[in-house]
Amino acid sequence: MSLAERKRELDTLFKGFIQPVFEDVDADGRKRHALSLEDFQKIREGYACPNCLAEYTTYLVRCPVCHYERDLGIDLQPPPAHWAQHLEDRATGYTAPIPSSADIDEHLARVGQSLDVEQVPLSKLKRSRPGARRN
Repeated sequence: MSLAERKRELDTLFKGFIQPVFEDVDADGRKRHALSLEDFQKIREGYACPNCLAEYTTYLVRCPVCHYERDLGIDLQPPPAHWAQHLEDRATGYTAPIPSSADIDEHLARVGQSLDVEQVPLSKLKRSRPGARRN
């Protein structure tokens, strides 16, 4: 890869580096970074490198700066059960039951009998839309 191609790749994929709150070195000689919650989230979701702290413009498996490679098994988790069920329902043509008009009428009757609902005749209501005709 030529130097110009490498520069173009980095310009396209690389935003800059995350600035840690502070750094430390553990007993094994590895750097540890204290990050803000937002920056930690970027690394966790694949938008930054945990090794060199490069920030990307998109999700990347391999860091374009230090070539650190993410574990896809961790990143690609199965979808939540309710998502999978929804997609299965759509594929099989299942639709949720629609309440009958009798159910809706019963519900509206119960709501109308509630003391918390003010009963106002339609004739007493004003038109509130701008430009509405007045009688």
